[in-house]
Amino acid sequence: MKELFGSLRSFLTPAQAASWQTLMLLSLFSIAMAALMTPVVQGIVSFCGWVFLITAVWWFVYEKDVMSALMVNLVFTKVFLGPWIVALLTVIALFGSWAGFANLAGIAPAALICVGPIAAAIALAPKFIKTSAEKTPQYTIPETKHRQGMVLFVLSHLLIACWFQLYFLVQGWLNLYPSLLAEDFSRSSFVFRVQPNVQASRGKEVLNAAESELRDRLNNQNWGAIERWLFESKTSNQWTTDLEQSVQSRLKNKLGAGEMELWKLSGKATGDTYDSGAYYNLLLNATWKGPTAAKADYTVTKRCELAPKRTFNRKAGSPIPETKVIGTLRCTDVSDPKTGFVQKKA
Repeated sequence: MKELFGSLRSFLTPAQAASWQTLMLLSLFSIAMAALMTPVVQGIVSFCGWVFLITAVWWFVYEKDVMSALMVNLVFTKVFLGPWIVALLTVIALFGSWAGFANLAGIAPAALICVGPIAAAIALAPKFIKTSAEKTPQYTIPETKHRQGMVLFVLSHLLIACWFQLYFLVQGWLNLYPSLLAEDFSRSSFVFRVQPNVQASRGKEVLNAAESELRDRLNNQNWGAIERWLFESKTSNQWTTDLEQSVQSRLKNKLGAGEMELWKLSGKATGDTYDSGAYYNLLLNATWKGPTAAKADYTVTKRCELAPKRTFNRKAGSPIPETKVIGTLRCTDVSDPKTGFVQKKA
């Protein structure tokens, strides 16, 4: 431990006043002082600490030995990581805090988007400053032969920022509309599915909620009242509108308002007969009106059967049981349980 502190002390001891070690020591001093101050003054001193730290690291990474160590060989060229290190510290200072320095996941998305352009500005800054031992630093214009490479360098870093922006944009869509996770991204040049087991479309949940709502309304109800409701349903689609509103209010907190507004419920009631009497088919469709990989909408389907059932209830003191006909609802699963999506034919 003594050797470790000795090495650290010799490493941070400045050889002269104008050195990166001096700035680093000022940064550490600012941290210690900020911990003893009130919040308002603490913020000012902490900002000064960040300035000293960023300047010290900037100076340090351009040391000859450090600069060669931070060179990374890529396919066609070498890349100097120093500007990226300084840019990362800069965005942490602008968008985060000292705690954010230890937890990079807490940095705002805008910080990662800004890293590339800031790194480009840091890397190209020496091209505009001319220094010598005799004169103070002076502003200079780069030579013509270097300008094309500088422009390409800036554009490449802006492209990296656009990639970060695209990631956060797509991630925002997926958070707002989880049903997009059921899409096929295999032909996309920009989106890659990193999670193999992805949840299915929310259309299955919408139809299951519609089935639950119908069970509450129709199961064990008087069959005569059910037939009157079905007769009115054939002449008007008001029942699907009411059903959609009920499902939206039930699932809005779970799926989110943005997701539910893009699911449209529709239904159709048809009648038939079999040996025990009349029964009815209810066809429930949930159509996705949001963004899709294909041009057509997507729909999921659930088929339900509503049939009469006789029940017998013997009242006390009566030899003849009371007969009552009620409705029972049975439904199948959605059209495609694996993904929840079946493309709607034009």
